[in-house]
Amino acid sequence: MRTRQKCLNYRVLNDESDGESLPEDQPANQANQASHRAISHSVSQVLVSQESSTDAGTSITSHVSSRWCKRPAPATEWIWGYFETTVVDCPWVIKRTNKRRLVDREICCTHVDEKTGTRCDWHTSDSQRQNTTSNMKTHLAKHDIYCPTSSIEPPKKGPDIRIFMGGKQSLTHQEVLARNAIRWIVADKKAFTTVESPEFQQLFRDIPGIEPPFTSRHTLRDRIMQGFGIQRKNLKNELALTCKTIALSLDIWTSQNHLPILGVIGHWLTDEFEYRERLLEFAELQGIHSGENLSIAVENMLIELGLEDKLISITGDNASNNEAMASELFFSLSDRPGVKEAMPAPLNRGLDSYIRCLAHVLNLIVKDILRNLGSGTMKQAQVACDCLQTGNSITDHSAIGRLRVLALWINRSPQRRQKWKEICGLNCLPDKFVAYDVTTRWNSTFRIVNDGLKSRQQVNKSLNLQEELPPFTLQDWLWLEQIHTLLHKFNELTLFISEGNPQISRAVPIYYELHELLDDVTEGNGKMILETIRTNLHQVYAASNPEHDAAASQSISLKHSDVESRMLKKLQARDPPLDIDKYFDTPPITVTDITDQNWLCNWWKMHKDEYPRMAAAATDYLAIPASEVGVERVHSEGCARHPEIFFERGYFKNADVVSRWV
Repeated sequence: MRTRQKCLNYRVLNDESDGESLPEDQPANQANQASHRAISHSVSQVLVSQESSTDAGTSITSHVSSRWCKRPAPATEWIWGYFETTVVDCPWVIKRTNKRRLVDREICCTHVDEKTGTRCDWHTSDSQRQNTTSNMKTHLAKHDIYCPTSSIEPPKKGPDIRIFMGGKQSLTHQEVLARNAIRWIVADKKAFTTVESPEFQQLFRDIPGIEPPFTSRHTLRDRIMQGFGIQRKNLKNELALTCKTIALSLDIWTSQNHLPILGVIGHWLTDEFEYRERLLEFAELQGIHSGENLSIAVENMLIELGLEDKLISITGDNASNNEAMASELFFSLSDRPGVKEAMPAPLNRGLDSYIRCLAHVLNLIVKDILRNLGSGTMKQAQVACDCLQTGNSITDHSAIGRLRVLALWINRSPQRRQKWKEICGLNCLPDKFVAYDVTTRWNSTFRIVNDGLKSRQQVNKSLNLQEELPPFTLQDWLWLEQIHTLLHKFNELTLFISEGNPQISRAVPIYYELHELLDDVTEGNGKMILETIRTNLHQVYAASNPEHDAAASQSISLKHSDVESRMLKKLQARDPPLDIDKYFDTPPITVTDITDQNWLCNWWKMHKDEYPRMAAAATDYLAIPASEVGVERVHSEGCARHPEIFFERGYFKNADVVSRWV
């Protein structure tokens, strides 16, 4: 006789609950309930009923739990609790799959500020976020809202990339990938739309546990702006804690897409004589490049960073608008309330505190020398090549001028380039071309003379096989050798002053080197070159001409510069402390390690307690730059070769400029 199976005691199975399952596992409809009852009447349940009530309860509980285990919620489900959605009748397309959606959703943040009581106005949409929640998660982090910790770990389908990334990091691996993606885009000057490419996003989707760092160029730009805000705040804190006085170097540069960019670098020494420099400004300059306009831009930057009372000097090129800027800035800062009555008086003295870039000065000296020697210009060389093309000869060019014409003449024609290589190959000589110089590039004339002397045999053999250009005489080569000796020294000095940390203390040994060069040339036959150099040096250094005596070799001399001279005279005009007299009575400093570029700062760090007043003056003035080459370096190659400055130093003032620049 067939009888119905005894019903299970669900109160026992479900911890005194009358339902057939746990409350959170209740079926959603009656169909599921019927299906569940069918399971309870299966053959497997008959075997269970033959056991004791305790064992049956345990076994069936395990069976029911395994059958009705709730599906894990998505990892991003918690995010939606802080947003509200509104359906918008607007079709859009999923870029990854190219599928069309008929309706969109506007997603608005519901966070309310506890202090102000205002609701956050941030919003996005499904069409903008492209089914990702990275932007929403990043926005919640601004309100200090993060993913709640959970003790239940979702099962992993395969190995995660984070397994292969060892070491402790303060950032998550997703954040590290996002930062590196920005580095790559900036360093290689990629368009911001690169992140919207499906191929770019697929690179990350194929990695287990990793999502694309960016899916929209707007997200990328916003991330850059967020990073800049953080770095700008850190820069202000660093300046407030470590900077007592600051020297600026600045320059204006026009980018390839015709944006005038103002770059300003700050230089200072900490109390421990640690040299620091930071890019303070990198923004598009609005309006004309007048001194007044420049002054306004620099003053706004100083006020923003709290440096208006710490400015000591400005270093720039020889453009007249820079001098006007220095004067306008001085009067503008002096007219502020309470400045005139302040004691001590501000260190910045306007035009007297403006320092002309020594690298530009050296370049101007070389240009004057070459002009007086009749070396010619690139424009004249181009005219000469045009004359040669029509069959006319040239005879009124100097040795440098004819070498420039030869280099340009060969590079103008593929056939002449092939002929040059053929001549060099037949004579077993290097086939390197003589590179013609560029007017706006420093030391380019030295390079063409240097290449010409190295290719002396190739040049002579090439000229002997053609009739357009006259050959070089022995006197021409002797003249080029003498010019090479002179330009080699200027090339060395320019590279020296263009290196990192170009403090003004480096200008003094350069000045001595130039005087030694004059003595060397005096012993030779270059009288005309000597007079040209001497005239230019007296014009440039008339106000700061040091004597060759024992006092000039001290680490800080009264005659090193107008700035230092004025400072030291001001100190000695009062009743000087004993440490100042003691310092000037000591013999010259002996340097044992001449390869250490920071020997002067290291010496002051060791003796700052012995000479406290002089050490304070050294802290103010030793960081003053002698050139503004560092700004030009940032303009030309800073982002390409050193993208870390973009992130770690907060080097970009306006991310919108960067987005158009790169």
